[in-house]
Amino acid sequence: MTIRWAQLVAFSLILAIGCSDDPTAPNAPDQTQSPAITLEAPSAAPFARLEVSGLGAYDPALFAQVLDSDNQVLAPAPLQPGPADEILLTIPPHPQTPLAGGTLFVRVTDGAKLTSQVATLEVEALPSHPGALARMTAALQATLDAQLTTNETTREALRTTSPDQLRPEDSGLFAVQSFLDDPANPNSLLALTAGPIPYFANSDLDRDLVDSMIGSTGFDVMIEEIAAGLQQEADKLRSSRSKDLTITNMTELSDAMDNAALFDNLISDNSGQVLNDLGVALGVVGVFSGGSTAVAGAGLWALQKTLEVGGSLLPSMFDNGATTVELSPTDFFEDDPGPGAWTNFTVVAKSRGMSLDTLILEGILQYAGLGTSFGDFIESFGGDIAQEMAGFVITEATNAVIGAAGDGSGIITIDPRSWTVTSTGDPLTQGRIVQGPAVDTVAPNGYVPVEVGVSNMWIETLPGNFGGQVAFKPNSVEVKAIEVEVLPGGVNVEPGEVVDFTAVVRNAMDEELQWTTTGGTLTQTSNTSASLQTPVEAWDEPIVVKATSRASGGLRQSGEPERSGQALVATRNGQIIIEPFGVCVEPDQTQVFTSVILDFPPEQQAVTWSAQRGTFTGSTYRAPSSIGGDTVTATSVSDPSLSASVGVSVSACTCYWSAQVSGADSGAFTGSKAQFDHIAGVLTTVTCDPAVSNVSPPNFFMQVFPSLDAGQIGSFEALLQYSSPSGLVFVQSPESVPMLTVTKNEDDILEGSISGQLFTVDPNNVENLLSVTVSVSFRAALGFGSGGDGCPLQ
Repeated sequence: MTIRWAQLVAFSLILAIGCSDDPTAPNAPDQTQSPAITLEAPSAAPFARLEVSGLGAYDPALFAQVLDSDNQVLAPAPLQPGPADEILLTIPPHPQTPLAGGTLFVRVTDGAKLTSQVATLEVEALPSHPGALARMTAALQATLDAQLTTNETTREALRTTSPDQLRPEDSGLFAVQSFLDDPANPNSLLALTAGPIPYFANSDLDRDLVDSMIGSTGFDVMIEEIAAGLQQEADKLRSSRSKDLTITNMTELSDAMDNAALFDNLISDNSGQVLNDLGVALGVVGVFSGGSTAVAGAGLWALQKTLEVGGSLLPSMFDNGATTVELSPTDFFEDDPGPGAWTNFTVVAKSRGMSLDTLILEGILQYAGLGTSFGDFIESFGGDIAQEMAGFVITEATNAVIGAAGDGSGIITIDPRSWTVTSTGDPLTQGRIVQGPAVDTVAPNGYVPVEVGVSNMWIETLPGNFGGQVAFKPNSVEVKAIEVEVLPGGVNVEPGEVVDFTAVVRNAMDEELQWTTTGGTLTQTSNTSASLQTPVEAWDEPIVVKATSRASGGLRQSGEPERSGQALVATRNGQIIIEPFGVCVEPDQTQVFTSVILDFPPEQQAVTWSAQRGTFTGSTYRAPSSIGGDTVTATSVSDPSLSASVGVSVSACTCYWSAQVSGADSGAFTGSKAQFDHIAGVLTTVTCDPAVSNVSPPNFFMQVFPSLDAGQIGSFEALLQYSSPSGLVFVQSPESVPMLTVTKNEDDILEGSISGQLFTVDPNNVENLLSVTVSVSFRAALGFGSGGDGCPLQ
């Protein structure tokens, strides 16, 4: 394993003696104050504190800079408040000659309005502390020895056991002994005390300086105190190591995530104090001089590192992509009173994971710091939290280390971990309607229908818990209106015939129906079937046969609105078919029409012809001299009550359209303008001619799938919809797809026809109440989008 523990020492030295690499300092152009300052003494040893006079009370915005004789900034020098709010300056080692000391110059600034005059300071040499590194190493070995005793194991046992076979409680010690004094590790701390090591083979590391820095800061003494106090914590450490983090319910998960958030907050709240107490020699700003202060500093550092590990190992975020829930039902029938309920709300919470540099001191302090001052310090945040942190972090960290150690990178990677928790109505979960009127929630995990429609409901963890995180799962719940369809929806019969009807009920728990008729004699043969005996004489208005739902549960208690289906029965007393249909005639030109009366014998086929604007000679039609639509009508001679009409477009016949509607909303409509967007495959514009009085233009929409290519002719499936002048809306039959027949598709002109069976849509959005046939012929300009003017009136 490649060990990078020596980075800690190198980093300390770089910051302590290498600050001359930063020659600049913040200076604002509008500084206005330049007070003289006085130091408490003209000289001082490194890491001592001197009072600075001439600046008044301590201001956290102030900071000190160490300068050379050329007024270049060499290093920062920490300022701290004294007991009476005086200003104390921590003296750093001389950045250029730390072992010998020398003259430095000091100034204080806030980087904006104040920069003091320069004061001279003699920095004494770092005292010689030969063997400080070795003493620190020996103290760390003693710390490790105490841990080995606590765990009832030895270095030899750790070194001869495969990492994946180690006990979880020994895994952290395996890494520590490797960093500290494993003979197989040429970069161990013990190897450094003995001479050059491969890690610094090409560097000029000054071991005397290492000893002086460690000794002057009391770091070796601090480790000795920790080692001395660790043994008395052995039983506590052993018992806490057996603890594991088990999360079985939402409350436990919320507590763990709250702790993760607390750890993050503690890191943020205490980072300044941690940095301040560790000292310049450890690569941070501040100082401690040994004794209890040193131990407290180590404890704070251990707290910092422990919180970082704890916050990274505890569940701290939800994986909303893995959140699931079961709803029953996902939709209600209109007469279902409910309630529904959600169950098995499953959330997945993840830890962040982290990568730890395998520094020996950090590894030791992770364990040693739980005794002495660190234990006291962490308990100041609350006994429960302290116990959770101490027990959990040790167990989880050691388990993670054993799984990652030995990859040769010198980095321990703690992979993210997941916890899966399922709730069936925990107080820390809720259902919430975020959109739509269909359902409402009821405690603890139910919902009830309140209106026909769709609601978007979130099942989620209760906000304000789980460390401020929320896991949720969106769901759609629909309340469906009862639908009744009567088949066939429309028939033409001879007087006296019997017509059988069948009803289909959808979206109802209670499918009971009531049958009624406006004519003839209706016999109900079952709940969903009935027979109509039509009158023996022909009738004028279609007979309406209706089947109405009698459901009274749920939202149907008031019975409003009515949920029914109906069919129309018309008498077959003749129908006139006129040819040609959808014709365009230029002004003052002629067109011959023919007719056939269905169900009439040959001797009763005679008709008389008439036109709204043009004239007839026999069956020859002459168009008027002005453009616009016209209506041609054929009336039966034998039965003048029987007639039929077709529309005629009167124009230059460049663009036109004609529509023939039969069924419940019969009529003939024409127009001299039509546009077709061949890219989108949509007939975009039809304009009814204003010259035809008392005719309201229908809304007509047709789209081809896929779109037509230029020059393409033939038959194509199409979407067809029609809104009639009477206000009824018709959509195409689900059983029959309208076909578009294209007979011409060239020179930017499209010519063809489309016809299809349509059904009305009632105010409840229920389809298939009544059949209607629509036929449209058209001639349109290609290449003009919606709103264009491809076929202007001529």
